[in-house]
Amino acid sequence: MDVESFEVDNDRFIQCQVGFSIAARRGRGVVQILEARVKAPDKAVAQKYVVLACVNKLANIRYTLPTYSFVSI
Repeated sequence: MDVESFEVDNDRFIQCQVGFSIAARRGRGVVQILEARVKAPDKAVAQKYVVLACVNKLANIRYTLPTYSFVSI
């Protein structure tokens, strides 16, 4: 997994980019997920929303995600 954050718009926003590969469910090969369009005034917020965008992309390709509902936060 690659995570990269950098300042954009004259240092007013932080843009975060996350990229990773997962094994394809059918056949051989990998599926690459790249999300780089999230901008926020704070680095932690940018990272949170870019990860959520990646999780949504996984759900859109019908990748089964664990719920971790048994984990107490």
